[in-house]
Amino acid sequence: MWIFTKYGMLSAVSKCAGIVTVRARSRKHLAVCLVRAFGDVGAERFPLQESPRFNLRAGTLDYRWRVKLHQREWHVLVAALAADVMDYGNFKDAAAGETTGSGNNYHASLNRIWLEMRELQEREMLLEDRLRRAAAYWKNANGDTGTLPNKPQHGVRKAEGKTRAAKTAKLRKEVREIGKAKKKGGK
Repeated sequence: MWIFTKYGMLSAVSKCAGIVTVRARSRKHLAVCLVRAFGDVGAERFPLQESPRFNLRAGTLDYRWRVKLHQREWHVLVAALAADVMDYGNFKDAAAGETTGSGNNYHASLNRIWLEMRELQEREMLLEDRLRRAAAYWKNANGDTGTLPNKPQHGVRKAEGKTRAAKTAKLRKEVREIGKAKKKGGK
């Protein structure tokens, strides 16, 4: 699980029952979050560990800082961080106002994440709109529930049939591309 707070970004995993490893790329991010949840004793009670196997160039253990918490301590940490939501109206602005050791770098990273998620939303909206338009086209063109016909309907003049066949082929191709985009966007 990733958690973005105004103090920094945390990643949490549980590879052992009842124990949660909370990780961060910045020491300050993790330290400040622990102090917010447990007060000044948080730093003493939960000493941060620098991963001895951390090597950014080799690609091993990409989170440099970590601490192990019992599951109930993890719940306290998350609850304390969630309670901090009540003191701001704009997350990115609140994060920019905090001094977490990475300063404007963290704020800039949040802006990039925000933009990426906005683009995801726009891609989904575009896909939904295209599918809605395709379904409406087929419902109007065929008088049915939107199923794609294999061939133009019989009894249509040849010229009209050719035009309809070309439109059918074009729309089928577009629907296939939409399906591919949806699969790719869902990964």
